[in-house]
Amino acid sequence: MKYNEQIGQLTGIDGTEATYDAFCNEGAKAIINLMPPSVLETIKQVSSFTASQSVSGRRVLEVMRNDGTYDQPCRKVNASLRGRVLDSGDMNYALASDPVYYIHGETCFVKPAPDSSAGIMMYVGYPDIDASAKDVGGVEYFPDEYEHLIVMYASIKELQKQMYDIKAELPTHNKYDEDSPTSITTTENGWEAVRYYIETEEDIELSQAEMNALTAEMQQFMGRYQWLQGQQVKLQQEYEQGIQGMMARG
Repeated sequence: MKYNEQIGQLTGIDGTEATYDAFCNEGAKAIINLMPPSVLETIKQVSSFTASQSVSGRRVLEVMRNDGTYDQPCRKVNASLRGRVLDSGDMNYALASDPVYYIHGETCFVKPAPDSSAGIMMYVGYPDIDASAKDVGGVEYFPDEYEHLIVMYASIKELQKQMYDIKAELPTHNKYDEDSPTSITTTENGWEAVRYYIETEEDIELSQAEMNALTAEMQQFMGRYQWLQGQQVKLQQEYEQGIQGMMARG
């Protein structure tokens, strides 16, 4: 089943493709950043590079440098020390037998600079999920047993969005602070219309009809909002339990 279909089942909403894509990708990244080493080990990738390597869209796990004989593990230093690792008199000086790496911006640098693809990076890539085209369980380099957490994350975000949208759509009090309104437009409704009928038109029947319609509308809003809120709490609990189970693997 596609991601968007599962999200729709959990939320009762047929959301937009772009929104589902964004929520799924955001969720996948958040989950990867919480994965313990034992899980990351099952999905890590390896790339070779010379001197530097982009880390955009990646969680870097380890960097090594081949000294001509062995793959030496690099120690990570802060980018602010990038000058000191080149100073032979500094304790942070990088050696072929004790190389370093640092990340500056979205680029990883190794010192001493490796030659001809002697730099080695182990990483986990953040997936790019097309929710309407990708089946749950079909994301490469992501554990199948945790893909349902992406669906839950995206569903929670969609439910939160819908609750926000309902608040924005609620009928508001009238916008007239002092004087009675002299007219209403076709875009004005809710309490603005009620006040107009009472204070300007002095039409109690119309104002009562407007109030009845408004009350019914508010009840629909509240019923919908309560369902969304309850579903969000339920999914949030299941999501957190799933994350805790994943992290317990260590």
